[in-house]
Amino acid sequence: MGRGIFRFLEALRNKFPDAGFLLLTNGRIFSVPDYCDLLKQTMLPQTLLGIPLHGYDAATHDSITQAPGSFDETVAGLKHLLARGFHVELRIVVSKITAEYMDALADRIVRDFPMAAALSAGVLTGCGGATQSESASGSNASGETAASGEKEVIEIAVFEGGLGAEYWERMMDAYVAEHPNVEFKSTISPKVGEIIRPRVVSGDAPDLLVMTDGDQSGLLVSMIKDKALLDITDVFEGPAYDSDEPLKDRIVDGYLESGKYQPYGDGRIYIAPKDCGYTGMIYNKTLFEEKG
Repeated sequence: MGRGIFRFLEALRNKFPDAGFLLLTNGRIFSVPDYCDLLKQTMLPQTLLGIPLHGYDAATHDSITQAPGSFDETVAGLKHLLARGFHVELRIVVSKITAEYMDALADRIVRDFPMAAALSAGVLTGCGGATQSESASGSNASGETAASGEKEVIEIAVFEGGLGAEYWERMMDAYVAEHPNVEFKSTISPKVGEIIRPRVVSGDAPDLLVMTDGDQSGLLVSMIKDKALLDITDVFEGPAYDSDEPLKDRIVDGYLESGKYQPYGDGRIYIAPKDCGYTGMIYNKTLFEEKG
């Protein structure tokens, strides 16, 4: 948040004095006490600040945010905010990385942040004039999970290009045919970035997000900047869908090594290619020679 946020919050306070707002932030800037004091002067007192805590210690938290020192800054910010009477909602995302540390994280919250106004938790299963398709594609055949009797729901948000929504619907149907215990919930639109962005910002991202390089919403750029992408290197080091051959060996040489798929330059893959295309030029050599 830049200093312009104060003018925005002051405008909200003047126009909607009785409204309630949820302000989502990583909380790091609040490690500066003066910033907290200025925020106190401009923000509506009933505003709730939603701040994520990704781990019980610096090693876990910083490995997820990919920002060294972010844990210490977030913890300091939380303490400054709570000491000044701000309403704070601690937001916890349960993932493969953090699941085994939930007890330690709970102990830390009780010990260090007993004055937090609320606690919310979400589960991260993977992860990101228009026609929007909100549908569930699945088989009615017996495909129940052994544990709960319910199907596993996979939520995807994908760009609708020239092939139309039918392209993705056929792929979902083909997958469900081989995995009857799976059900898809999909958002398919040419403006998928604009549609999904508010959910991503609020921490409710889909399991899979497919976007084009030319997406105008700025969502992917923001997710890269905020270190919000999941490391999926293990997916490409694992077997391909139809063989034991590593998936990365099925990709054109050098493709996965580009900054497009390794945006942080750390040798890890955070973005997966959907397909690979070639661009070339065909010209009349004789005509060029004649015209010099």
